[in-house]
Amino acid sequence: SSLSIPSNILQVGSDLYISDRKSLYCLGADSLQTRWKYDFQDKEASTAHLLLRDGKILMLNYGYGNSLMRGTVDLEGG
Repeated sequence: SSLSIPSNILQVGSDLYISDRKSLYCLGADSLQTRWKYDFQDKEASTAHLLLRDGKILMLNYGYGNSLMRGTVDLEGG
């Protein structure tokens, strides 16, 4: 079985953010252990590009034409 990672890897401090078609993950940069994950609904995400803007992680989703990825991850907890 092969690993399919349809997003870039975004590093913010000691955290790595990555997504696949099922979830968005936050990994520790030193340990690569999952700190948290957010599960998407079926067919909500596909190939994506993660970027940081104004303290928030944005996910540009290129997969499904009839769906819109909603929400951001606020790194400051606000």
